[in-house]
Amino acid sequence: MLGYLIEIQMKCASSPKELQLSAERKAKIAYAAYLRGQTITEFVVTSADEAATRVIQETEIINLRARDRESFAAALLAEAPEPSNKLRAAAERYKIRARR
Repeated sequence: MLGYLIEIQMKCASSPKELQLSAERKAKIAYAAYLRGQTITEFVVTSADEAATRVIQETEIINLRARDRESFAAALLAEAPEPSNKLRAAAERYKIRARR
């Protein structure tokens, strides 16, 4: 992943610094920046960073859920090991206490 990030940074460093926006879009962004008390540049950078964080988190959560689901299903389908002597003894103690 680090190599991928370095490649992205290199591409971003050589990209143009100006965005081509319609007058309507620029006015909307300028108004939103004004409402947050930020310059347009600060607003765009902050908003892009927030969106990037959200996308990364959502993607990582989805990937983790899929991996967890696969692990859980594998655990359910796996052969259960024989109970150990300690586990059998604990079960017996439980049965005795539960009868009281």
